[in-house]
Amino acid sequence: MGGGRSQCDGVTENGRPLVDGYREQDWSRLRGNHGVDERSPFARDYDRLIYTPEFRRLQGKAQVAPAGEADFFRTRLTHTLEVAQVARRLAECVNRRAEAERTRTKTPQWIDDPQVVARLPAEQQKVDPDLVEAAAVLHDLGHPPFAHVGESALAAAIEHAAPKWGLAETGSFNGNAQSFRLVTRVLSHHGKDRGRQLTLATLDASLKYPWVAGTPGVAKPDLWSVNPTEVEELALLRAELPPELRYVQTLEAQIMDWADDVAYSVHDLDDWNRAGYIPLARLATDDAEQRRFVDFVVERQKPNDPNTLRDRVLQVLNERTGPLQDFRLACERGEPIFDASSGAARRAVRRLRGNIFDDAMTRFDVVSRADPDLGVSRRYLFAFEPDAAIRFTVSVLKELLWLYVVDDARMATQQHGHRRVIRRLFRVHERAARHGELRMFPLDRRRHMEDAKDPLERLRSVVDYICDMTDADALRLHERLRAGGTGLHDYA
Repeated sequence: MGGGRSQCDGVTENGRPLVDGYREQDWSRLRGNHGVDERSPFARDYDRLIYTPEFRRLQGKAQVAPAGEADFFRTRLTHTLEVAQVARRLAECVNRRAEAERTRTKTPQWIDDPQVVARLPAEQQKVDPDLVEAAAVLHDLGHPPFAHVGESALAAAIEHAAPKWGLAETGSFNGNAQSFRLVTRVLSHHGKDRGRQLTLATLDASLKYPWVAGTPGVAKPDLWSVNPTEVEELALLRAELPPELRYVQTLEAQIMDWADDVAYSVHDLDDWNRAGYIPLARLATDDAEQRRFVDFVVERQKPNDPNTLRDRVLQVLNERTGPLQDFRLACERGEPIFDASSGAARRAVRRLRGNIFDDAMTRFDVVSRADPDLGVSRRYLFAFEPDAAIRFTVSVLKELLWLYVVDDARMATQQHGHRRVIRRLFRVHERAARHGELRMFPLDRRRHMEDAKDPLERLRSVVDYICDMTDADALRLHERLRAGGTGLHDYA
């Protein structure tokens, strides 16, 4: 992550430095606090997360391509590490800008009082890089096998099973909500306390959609980061907030969310261009290919003003300083740009990646969004706002993956098989849990199910079991359930 955990100004739970402006409630822990050491509380959160088995298992889970498909494809682990790196660099950029502004205005460099910091202009606000990085590591920890296909298959399976358990509401399935559940209820750190014992600020910063499934009136009702089983934990995080701030992302969550978008758009583009799926050189030089892509974007987004969207997408594809400019220049020089393995194509992709990262790291504002007199943590008082133009460019790059990869027949047929695997795994284990046939589960899962009196918690335990599997684990267990299979000890 570049230089280790940071130690900044302010005072922490154990007397070590911390970025100024955070207060005791930010670094207090959801359940208990076991011992002190030389690390800041947010650095301790980061360390607790990367030493979980669930973090290591991300190396066997798909980002888009199944794990093991090719050595150059990102897995969920490498994606998570890259998001964490981008998030940390963004936090450092915010802090450098804040420090430069403080120097210009002769504001005292070190301020211990969080209430004083909260009243500083937005341009002078800092964030803790360890906190942002820990949130980035946390946000994908609960993703199931087979990436978003696994998510959608589990969501459908849970809803189908709900009547059998007498449940009117289950919360369906969302990978972000599963991550929050893992670290607040499923995993443990010391003793019998539930959860990974993380700080409130880190937990809050991991919530892209800080509301429970089915909450009315939120910005994105089809997305959420909290299951009904973790309502108590969410209430503890946000007990102090007035209604107008109850469903906002924290400043650190916004930075993490933007880092995820940037990493996803650029790194997956890199992978799938190299694999021969996304024809970046053709998009840069072929009007017909551009029209095909633009038509796809307009059809998928269904905007009120299709012509405006069409013009904006074409501008991204053709602008002189845009992401595809180096492909056009290489083509004009007669270089073998249409061969994705060529040096010319690799250089063009690297420059595309570098230019997007440069813009994403520098073209943003930190702005005020609430009155300091509200008395809430500074994490809610300010917002991170990327430049609208770079945000739109990133959104266009993300659309490339949908047209050229997700809609490709090869991917579609493989995803069809993966959905069947998840459905069968869930159906078999859901039935076993419902009828008390717990010997189908490892011992630790059995104990949790035996302790869980609430039907929804027992159903969620089945989901926990499946989400813990890697892609290969799921395929092997499916084969054993289907036909007895060999490899008795492949998964336990």
